[in-house]
Amino acid sequence: MKPGVKKAIKIPCIILGVILVLLIIVNFIAGPIAKSYINNHCKELCGRTVTVEKIRTNLFVGKVKIMGLKMLELNDKDEFCSFDTLIVKINPFKLISNEVKLNEITLINPKAVIIQDGDAFNFDSLIDFYASDEEEPEEEDSTNWIINLNDITLKGGEVDYRDVAIGLKFRTSTSVAKILTLASTSTLPKAEDLVCRWLMEWKTASMTSTSTSRISRWHQFSRISRKA
Repeated sequence: MKPGVKKAIKIPCIILGVILVLLIIVNFIAGPIAKSYINNHCKELCGRTVTVEKIRTNLFVGKVKIMGLKMLELNDKDEFCSFDTLIVKINPFKLISNEVKLNEITLINPKAVIIQDGDAFNFDSLIDFYASDEEEPEEEDSTNWIINLNDITLKGGEVDYRDVAIGLKFRTSTSVAKILTLASTSTLPKAEDLVCRWLMEWKTASMTSTSTSRISRWHQFSRISRKA
């Protein structure tokens, strides 16, 4: 083989080798960096203290595994919500064609404490944090994204609901719940907008229901969860 041909083959191989090594390094450090950022900047992200025990990533298969996440109340003492493990698998190549395809979402042993006192809830600060009165004008993005969610599974977990005003306490739990696969086409929303919208819907539903209907709703949720 001529020296020129040898050199022409050798240079691309070296470049590919360097890229592969860099990808492997990034794959190993992405999790610890994300964990450190969440633990150190949680107040900036959601206005509350959040701790994460471990984050593992596999960029080659599009898998993220978050373990031991816990969010505290505003007093930084009581626990608001937590989960043992969250596993998300995404098809990274679909992002090129404006599609978010999640092949798996598995949430293991999530827990939440919902406290209502009249019109006030213990998650009001989250709504206030994300719902700003003075929204900065943003450029409209007409790009539509296909959101494809598959294999959503909830394993274990419980929700503890307390109504301080009427002295109601209720706890429900589930063993394994399989949520239906869904796909939709829409403009991709921001994560904080989804959180704020979900909390507002929960608050509205709870405020417009009587204590009897609240108990009935929790019993119905409990039956559905166990049946699933």
